[in-house]
Amino acid sequence: MTTALDTSVLLDVLLNDPQHAPASLNALRRASTEGNWCWVSAAKALAPAPPLAAICPMMKREE
Repeated sequence: MTTALDTSVLLDVLLNDPQHAPASLNALRRASTEGNWCWVSAAKALAPAPPLAAICPMMKREE
């Protein structure tokens, strides 16, 4: 199954949005464990942002 993730989910996490970041981070974690996923509205993510290597550690499941 492929899950579509809006780039606003990524922006919530990157910008540490106080209202939406926790739920968005959970959505990213869930999508990463459920198989394939893809971004929609990718134009929103073209603003300067940390490289993917900096984002992936935030998506790791807490153990």
